[in-house]
Amino acid sequence: MKQRIRTTFRSGTSDGLFLGTMFQLNDRHRINIFSGMELERLHLDEESFNQPWIALRYSVLLPHKWEPYISYRFAHSKYKEKEWLFDAKRSDRKHDFGVGVKKTFWESRDRRRSLDAEASYRYTRNYSNMDLYDYKRHAIDFSVGFSF
Repeated sequence: MKQRIRTTFRSGTSDGLFLGTMFQLNDRHRINIFSGMELERLHLDEESFNQPWIALRYSVLLPHKWEPYISYRFAHSKYKEKEWLFDAKRSDRKHDFGVGVKKTFWESRDRRRSLDAEASYRYTRNYSNMDLYDYKRHAIDFSVGFSF
């Protein structure tokens, strides 16, 4: 995945790579494991960072194509340069805990296309060596997607 970022105050590139696998424990239980790296290069070097991450997701396939899940993601960001307000390079450790449910409303016979909806709650805790970037966040998300 490669993305160009252009805004009034920021411009640069963001590159990412991730790998994942799924273990089907039996006909109903799944464990997904993903790992990746994000590289963000901005013209302001103090905002450029490397971020390796790992994510786990456990889900159960229920009748009528319901799939509740729990998830966890850890990311460690290391910034390239010192920020001009602080005399240190920023370093963050982010923990995301999630719980949600996915519902498949339609799926093609070859299983290549589907219409899904998903609702989730996510708690994020970011630990940083700079107090300004230490935070807790609660988020509720709802999405509808068509995969093809």
